[in-house]
Amino acid sequence: PPPPPPVPVLDHTMRDEFRAISYEGNDGTHRFEQGWFEYGDDGYWAGGQTRVVDYQGSLRLLVTACQSMSRRGALPPTSTAAQLSFLYSRVSLEAGDYVSVQGSSDWLNFTEVGRIQGPANDSGFRTATFDFTPFIGLYSTVRFVPHISNGDDGLDAVYLDDVQIAFDGGYP
Repeated sequence: PPPPPPVPVLDHTMRDEFRAISYEGNDGTHRFEQGWFEYGDDGYWAGGQTRVVDYQGSLRLLVTACQSMSRRGALPPTSTAAQLSFLYSRVSLEAGDYVSVQGSSDWLNFTEVGRIQGPANDSGFRTATFDFTPFIGLYSTVRFVPHISNGDDGLDAVYLDDVQIAFDGGYP
């Protein structure tokens, strides 16, 4: 039988490490096409329910009560594989609380790839990794949609950091 095809090398990245209180972080080998977009909150990176804050000694994205947070990055059509990864920490999540992790290739139609679920109260950060290959395209978008029962009080939340889309090929 013929040998298996080579495993794609995901050597290109779009990444936000939230090094500044901003929705415009670009810490990967390639830039995102746009900053983070809040839907259902005040749209301001330093105010409202969802914002960039200091948590456990570093800046993180706090996700509580907005309707969604999304970020678009163009993945070249010549890419054959992509992976979404990020760090997360759950604070006071109750049973039934979760953040839906979603992907889109057209910035309109989203598919859930996973969830960050309660009940949980993490003492540190965990790593989440999802296959993002189905969402390769010029409008590749990652979206986080919170379903947190007491998110308005700011006590029940999910903190995110190092949000990255890694992909192969397509760029020199």
